[in-house]
Amino acid sequence: MLLICSIGVALFINGCTNPFNPDVVKNDQTHEIRDNTTPRNVLKNLETAYNQQDLDLYINCLSTSFRFELISVEIDEIGIDMDGDGIKDSWWDYDKEVEYHRNLFRDGSSDGRYPSPDNIYLNLQIPHEDVWLTDNQEGREDWVIIPTFFSLAINIYGTSNITAEGYARFYLRPEGNEWRIIIWRDESNI
Repeated sequence: MLLICSIGVALFINGCTNPFNPDVVKNDQTHEIRDNTTPRNVLKNLETAYNQQDLDLYINCLSTSFRFELISVEIDEIGIDMDGDGIKDSWWDYDKEVEYHRNLFRDGSSDGRYPSPDNIYLNLQIPHEDVWLTDNQEGREDWVIIPTFFSLAINIYGTSNITAEGYARFYLRPEGNEWRIIIWRDESNI
């Protein structure tokens, strides 16, 4: 599973600062945090959030209408009943996503079997903008769809190393002056 199995890329730090590019801010851990003014910046912040295990930064990447969508082969294993009909669904919402990442970044597994990871590394290979798609569904004309290869590594010292790679499709939409992830679709077996 993408959320439990993966982590990505070390971020490069620029030796020089461009005063004409104010959307990049350095935090005290020397990873770049960007304003969410472009879809690319949101995905770079997503990487940083994973790599620093920063829940607040992660939450800032998501729309409150967020939805994570599973591939069909994962539904029986990790799907949950989101609509109360007794059947595992192929998605979960913002609140469940925040809960899962609070466990991943801070608290460890909800069953107590695993502590939070010592290291997480997420690398998103964000393609050039000419590969990005637009959503042609009514009401989504301003959404951007970015198909992305990911690699994720989770290291829990003395317990386990978990790795995963595959594809994800991120649907981003503008919300005010910023962009947010509205849908994260796992396509790792496609």
